[in-house]
Amino acid sequence: MSEEKPRPPENTHHRRSVRLTGFDYSQIGEYSITICTQARLPIFGEIREGVMQLSEIGMIVKEEWEKTPVLRPSLELGDYAIMPNHFHAIVHIFGMPN
Repeated sequence: MSEEKPRPPENTHHRRSVRLTGFDYSQIGEYSITICTQARLPIFGEIREGVMQLSEIGMIVKEEWEKTPVLRPSLELGDYAIMPNHFHAIVHIFGMPN
């Protein structure tokens, strides 16, 4: 007799993964990253007259993101954009330093 798998709560967000099955995402290459805030709350700032105005939390996101290559020398940052409720970035993994 097989046991039934527990079911997630009905209000749990479900989406299919866009990751390529079996692909090693630690490989050398360029990767696109998107990070959304919880409940898509606009905590990173707001857009005023077409210009993103970072909140205090948005400034922390910017400062911490820009520290990434110092903390992870095998990465190089590409373009990035901080939006009110999400963050987009391109990161280039070029290998481990000697």
